[in-house]
Amino acid sequence: MQPSTLADSMIPSSNSRSHLLHRTRPPTHSRKSSAFTPFSTIGEPNTYTTLFASTARKHFSGHIAPHNPISTMNNFDSALSTNLNSNSDPRSSRLLSVSAVWMVYVYAFISLVFFFSAAYSVLGKVSWSAYLMTVAIPDRPVNHSYLDDLSDLQRMAKLSSLHPPPERFEPSYIGATSSVSGISACIWASDNDLGWVTSWVAEWDGPISLLVVSRSPQISELHGIISAFARTSGIDTASSRISVHLLQLHPATSDIPNAFLNLARLFAPTSSVLLVPGIHRPLTVPSLLPHKGLETPTLVLSANDTYSAAVEHDDVSVPVFLPRPHDVWCTERFFSPASTDTALMRSADWSACLWQLHLDSMSGMGIVRTPSWHSARAIPAALGSDASSLDGIIHRRLSTRFRSETCVLAIKRQEVLDAAGAGADAQGIRWLQAACKPYLAGSLDSSSSKSLPLPKGA
Repeated sequence: MQPSTLADSMIPSSNSRSHLLHRTRPPTHSRKSSAFTPFSTIGEPNTYTTLFASTARKHFSGHIAPHNPISTMNNFDSALSTNLNSNSDPRSSRLLSVSAVWMVYVYAFISLVFFFSAAYSVLGKVSWSAYLMTVAIPDRPVNHSYLDDLSDLQRMAKLSSLHPPPERFEPSYIGATSSVSGISACIWASDNDLGWVTSWVAEWDGPISLLVVSRSPQISELHGIISAFARTSGIDTASSRISVHLLQLHPATSDIPNAFLNLARLFAPTSSVLLVPGIHRPLTVPSLLPHKGLETPTLVLSANDTYSAAVEHDDVSVPVFLPRPHDVWCTERFFSPASTDTALMRSADWSACLWQLHLDSMSGMGIVRTPSWHSARAIPAALGSDASSLDGIIHRRLSTRFRSETCVLAIKRQEVLDAAGAGADAQGIRWLQAACKPYLAGSLDSSSSKSLPLPKGA
């Protein structure tokens, strides 16, 4: 027997094939990572597409019978998807659920848009603007105005012209019933001079908006005065046509007649009002005033009065009948009283209000002549007695400056209207030139003192 060689001692006894397999086996690596990564170690997919595909395979692979040629591949995909979903984070499932819900919402929204677009193309003759107006705007009375939509708090902004501010204001302390209609007489009186108001309550059969001004330190004292006045005048507070508003002024506040008239007008219960500047008795009835269809201010005069609206008058205290929401409100800028006499203060402030109305209407104010109404012309004649006082001088200068500024604005307004082809006629422009000429001499705005061009053909 021959001895074995060195090679025979190093290689185990086996056939040559086993020996070759052993020699060609790849070396063992010491690192933990392998060139082949098992499916169990694969993390969650990095894209929504892979995630959606794996979930779809999981849910639908069991319901679809695989074809024989690719049965092996389907089984492999099923196993792969099972391993992927078994090791995936639960947050991925929630994310997929949210994404799927949003996809459904977007699809439904696009479908609705397409549906309504197609329906509108077929039935697009519907006037959507008319439909919205019908739905949004409720039915309102014919005489409804913007003043009716203002709350009492918003209307009280009118008190800002009083300095110092009033101590208290109680609108509609005695309120008229909601069914009242007609023409409201707007008057104001002091709490210690309510005697003349009684004649209005007795002789004026229409509504009355009365502002009572008081400087009493206690509001309870004013309430007692109003209660006594209501009993004396026979006012039934349960079904009254009288609206009484209480204004408690600061002791240092002067009377501003135009501001008081504006408050009485603002809280009047009807759409047509009669502004009464003086304290004379009513010598007409509301039925004689054509309040229906009224659009411009109208003077109320007696039948034999020669007053003409085409000429400026400072010596009248005639009432003015106008719509409550008219654009012109009596100016309240005269904080300095013209006189210590209440009647003179009323007349001086009312003269400025008439000036506004004349300029606004371009001498086109209406006139209603009643059988027995009269105007007081003797009161302003005594105004010269207080002309040299400090209050009289301040008031006169304020009045002149006010008229000058009002004329400048009126002329500029007519220039704009003429450029737009909607200016006044020749008669109105001539009246404006004549009325403003005394107040535009030496005006700061010299360009406004030029003559307005008359309309063509005048």
